[in-house]
Amino acid sequence: MQIPQSTKSLLLLCCVFCLSANVFSQPDEQDVSLKEARQLLHQADSLLKLKEFPAAEALCFEARLLFETTEGENSPGVADALCMLGETLYPRRKLDLAIRAYKEALQIRQGLLPKHHPDVVFCYSRLGSCFQDQGDFDRAIEQYFQLQDILIEKHGKEHEKLTTVYRSLGACYISKGDFQNAFRYFEQGYAIQRKLPNDPDNLEIRLLNNMGVARQNQGDIDQALLYYQKMLAAANERVEDDYIRFLKATAYLNIGDAYLLKEEPATAMSYFESAVEWYGPQSRSTGLTYGSMTAAARQLGMLTEGRNYLQMWKDNWEATMPEGHPYYSRYYYQGGLLETELGDFEEGIKMLQKALELNLDNYGGYNPEVSKSYLALGSAWLSNGDHDQAQSQFNYALIASGGEAPGSDCSNPEFLVEGYQGIGDVYMSRFAQQQKPAYLKLALANFEKGLEVLQCHQAGFYSDASKFRLSEKSYPVLEKSLSCLYQLHQLEGKEVYLEQAWDLLEQSRSIRLFESLQETEALHFAGIPESLLQKENQLRIDLTFLEKQQRALQQQGIPERDSGYLQLGSKMLDLQQEYETLRKQFEADFSDYYQLKYDLNTISLPAIRSELLEEDQTLVEFLTGNQNLYVFAVQKERVAFVQIPLDFDLETYIEQMRHGIYGYYSTPNKTDALLEETVKEYVESAQFLYQRILGPVQDFLRGDLIIVPDGALGYLPFEALLTAAPRDIINFSKYPYFYKEHAISYNYSATLIREMQDKTHHREPEKEWLGFAPFFDGGYDFVEQQSLAIAAEIDETYEKGLSLRTRKFSQLPNSGEEMVLGKSLWNGDYYLGADATRDRFRELAGQYRMLHLSTHGVADPRVGDYSYLAFAEIPDSVNNELLYVRDLYNLRLNADLVVLSACETGIGEVQKGEGIISLSRAFAYAGAKSILTSLWVVDDASTKDLIKAFYLQLKKGENLQQALFKARKEYIRQNPGMEAHPFFWAGFIIIG
Repeated sequence: MQIPQSTKSLLLLCCVFCLSANVFSQPDEQDVSLKEARQLLHQADSLLKLKEFPAAEALCFEARLLFETTEGENSPGVADALCMLGETLYPRRKLDLAIRAYKEALQIRQGLLPKHHPDVVFCYSRLGSCFQDQGDFDRAIEQYFQLQDILIEKHGKEHEKLTTVYRSLGACYISKGDFQNAFRYFEQGYAIQRKLPNDPDNLEIRLLNNMGVARQNQGDIDQALLYYQKMLAAANERVEDDYIRFLKATAYLNIGDAYLLKEEPATAMSYFESAVEWYGPQSRSTGLTYGSMTAAARQLGMLTEGRNYLQMWKDNWEATMPEGHPYYSRYYYQGGLLETELGDFEEGIKMLQKALELNLDNYGGYNPEVSKSYLALGSAWLSNGDHDQAQSQFNYALIASGGEAPGSDCSNPEFLVEGYQGIGDVYMSRFAQQQKPAYLKLALANFEKGLEVLQCHQAGFYSDASKFRLSEKSYPVLEKSLSCLYQLHQLEGKEVYLEQAWDLLEQSRSIRLFESLQETEALHFAGIPESLLQKENQLRIDLTFLEKQQRALQQQGIPERDSGYLQLGSKMLDLQQEYETLRKQFEADFSDYYQLKYDLNTISLPAIRSELLEEDQTLVEFLTGNQNLYVFAVQKERVAFVQIPLDFDLETYIEQMRHGIYGYYSTPNKTDALLEETVKEYVESAQFLYQRILGPVQDFLRGDLIIVPDGALGYLPFEALLTAAPRDIINFSKYPYFYKEHAISYNYSATLIREMQDKTHHREPEKEWLGFAPFFDGGYDFVEQQSLAIAAEIDETYEKGLSLRTRKFSQLPNSGEEMVLGKSLWNGDYYLGADATRDRFRELAGQYRMLHLSTHGVADPRVGDYSYLAFAEIPDSVNNELLYVRDLYNLRLNADLVVLSACETGIGEVQKGEGIISLSRAFAYAGAKSILTSLWVVDDASTKDLIKAFYLQLKKGENLQQALFKARKEYIRQNPGMEAHPFFWAGFIIIG
């Protein structure tokens, strides 16, 4: 309710009258009553509500004098007057004076009142707020801890007043950059608040936002998004008022910021636009949103639009934000980045320096915002060629981020990493100018510190997506480290540089898959009771179900802010928290689980040479950087480490080769011109890629090869590379294929070769072979009769013809013959047609040593977790015929070999460092030692022939590499000419 101006004037007149009456009274009239002193405080309180702070301050001083005269200096009245004085100073940010007033009041009250009295509690609370606003977070935390102890002693650990205390503690730790402790206190506050029957201040929603911000700052973006979704879902259940609208707008702003960190600026911008709409034009938070829109425009390369948003930001804050507010530093920071990108280096440096000065004034020298400013300045000076200035700024950034020891503050790693990387970049630039090896060694030391911090931090994430994102952030640092080691090895020739480079490479390869395999081992060999294992498994299944439901809504075009989508996110978050609690229980109660889970030692270069490789084997491992391709070729006696400049478009050549292989056969409009075009495309790219990626190490390639690809190389069938130009372009059986010289298998890392070879199954398989052919309609009699007729060779039943295993789930007539093979060679069990259901596979798969799935597969290169295999459809059931990668993560297999006789089972989404998130990788995750998998849409008939030859070689006792090697040779021998085209035989590879 607005107070009329006439009332305000009357109150002011009364105050002035009272003040003047006391000032001009005679000394013998100063013996005023306590009642008059209390009346002054009452009047001061009325002025406070009117925000007439100077007049209220004057009355407080007068009241204090009267109380001192009548009661003494340490009286309750003096304490009350001091507290009221603090209330007049605090809103005007006269924080030093406010702190002094509250401190004096607290000292008096501590001598007069029990420590848990509300008036004592009030002083601690206000002192905490003042220190917090002053940027003295350590002293603020001291006050809040005192307050916490008092409240717990008086009311117990679940009292509602603790919610506000924990929220304040969390806010202080956020400001300190200690996001781990911040999250812990927000979580404690939330745990109390959610049990309370009422929430008039919407603390539950605010705490969900706070927890999301903490997780976001830790780098766990995907879990942060779940907190914001739960926040929005909770806000939607409340009666909408101005504050609920504000909280929704804040959620949209934070979601947008999260998508900025995920480098999805277009999605982020849509959320920022919603935030502006909900905040309204008069909110200072609208200005903050314009700041985020400035950053999004920069990511989108829309620098002119970014400058417009920057101006809108400035206009908004000049109208709404008090001068000197700490947030002004954000304006200058974003402005500085924008101006430097626009080419105005001088103006950019000026704005970044202003941001730094404001941050230092508001936060002191140890704060993430301070570190950000130093990092931006360091990068600007380095791009301008000033090494000394750049190095100085990066060093200050490290100090502001929490110190130089790697892992010293794993709650806020990214600024530390950027600082170490910046210093490393400076030394590499110095080396480029002066060619002093000492600079390379200094650069390497800093890059390695950055990688240590990232590895420390990654273990704390829940979501795979956030771990993958951190792996991607580590890749530029890893590439620079390898560049240093390569150059040092070239200069000094020391073996130690090879071993260091190898260790760095292996520590970055498929680490999430390695962790998952180790955790599976830990679960089953740590003595955890079966009931808890079942609970853990059910939680994972429930989480997968919810994730798939969210994915289905996305595919239907339902926006993420839809209430149904938000409710799913809310449930996912609850399940994640329950799952994390259970895993922490395992770590605390079962020491073997902890030891097994975190035993992530990678295999060393000497161990590979002495223990892993045979005399006639070569391991070839790649790392695909932004500037260079790195190749290790490792044999028992020698090692090659090669740096190949990426002065060509690797991904384009790989795609050209793949299209050259399947482009003609995968289209219904086959013409001679298309055949000629695709053959030319294949021949040129297959030769070029061989010369560029294997040519530098071809003298080191001997015997069977184990290839560990990286990035887009995972899509490449190395077998189909050409070592020279073919003499007869039409006779495909005579092409100089690389596979003719070497039997080839693949893996995700050298460490995982060892892990998959040495893997102990959870239980020994009871049976030998299990096959599924959901799209064979020939019936069981066909398989039984054919299996009885088999002797040394199996007669072909279907006439040769091109029948692609398409995405339309058509019948696969040759899949029945694959069942015949398993039945006849291993007396296997099999299921056909409607019996070949997903649920039956999940139920039986863990009992068999060999699994064979002859079906349709579909890869999703955008979201690899949603690639899938198709099973028999059950009427009136939704999507129950699809087995997704996410589902496979929840299986526990005991298979030595999985044969994926389906399309695209070896491809999917590329994740830097982790590889391709494919169906084959998911089977490795589930426990399979080896997988036969496909790289494209394959032909049904040729697939049957190739697998037939492969199985016969296995039955003769050949290992997997040799079996597939000889199967290819046999296939090409029996199918000369056009049918020897690599489309028919190069799509299948062995992993394991």
